[in-house]
Amino acid sequence: DKKPLTKIQIQWLEDRVKTVDFAKKIKLYYFIGKLIGGAEGEKYLDKCFKTIQDTVLENTIDGLSLNEECKIVTAEHSVKLPLRVNFAGGWTDTCPQACIEGGTVLNAAISLNGELPVEVKLKKLDEKKIVFDSRDMDIHGEFTSIEELQATGDPYDPFALQKAALIACGIIPVKGSTLEEILTRLGGGFFMSTEVTGVPKGSGLGTSSILAGACVKALFEFFGIKYKDDDLYDHVLCMEQIMS
Repeated sequence: DKKPLTKIQIQWLEDRVKTVDFAKKIKLYYFIGKLIGGAEGEKYLDKCFKTIQDTVLENTIDGLSLNEECKIVTAEHSVKLPLRVNFAGGWTDTCPQACIEGGTVLNAAISLNGELPVEVKLKKLDEKKIVFDSRDMDIHGEFTSIEELQATGDPYDPFALQKAALIACGIIPVKGSTLEEILTRLGGGFFMSTEVTGVPKGSGLGTSSILAGACVKALFEFFGIKYKDDDLYDHVLCMEQIMS
C-alpha cells in the first residue's frame, strides 16, 4: 500500500472539494483512493460513490418527502411492462457518466412470446400491514413495523426494491412515524406482488430497472398520485441510490 495522505494533503483536499464541481470532486476522491490503495484508499473511494449517491438523490427527489395527500384509490391494480434490448450506447445513461457528459442509448421495448413479462400487482387489505410477495424469487414477507420498511441500503435484502419504491414515492417516510398511522391515512394496508416471468437474472434485458419502474408506476396509480414519464425515470434513479 502507498502511504496515507499527510495532514497538509488532507487539508488541501478538503479545501479543494469545497470549490470544485461534481465531476472534479468525484475524480479527486477516486484517483486518490486508487493511488493510495488498501483500507485507507477505500475510504476515499467510498467518499467518491457517496458523493454520486447524494448528488443523484438531491437532484431527483427533494429530501425524499412524504406524500401526505395520497390515498388508496382502488381495491386492486396491476401494471405490466415489456423488457428492453439495447442496440448501442449502453451505460452512457448511468451515473456518473450521465451526470457529467449526458448519454444517448438506442434501445427497444420487447415482449416475450407476445406477453409483457414484468408485472406488479397491488391489492388493498383491511389489516394494518404491508405484505410483499415476490413470485419469481419465491419469497413472502409481512410487515407491521415501519422501522423494518425503513431499513434500506442492503442490496442483499430480498425486499430492497419494494422498500425503496415506498420511500422514493413518498408512501412512507425515510424515518419516524408509525406504520399504523401511515396506513390509517392511506385507507388501509396493502399487498404488493412483483414478478418477472421467464427471464433469467442477469439477462441484460433491463429486468431490475424495469421492475423498479413498474413498482413506481403501480404505486403512483394505486395511490392516486399524478405523474409524468420523467417522474418515473427520476424515481427509479432515486430507488437505485436508496438501494446503494
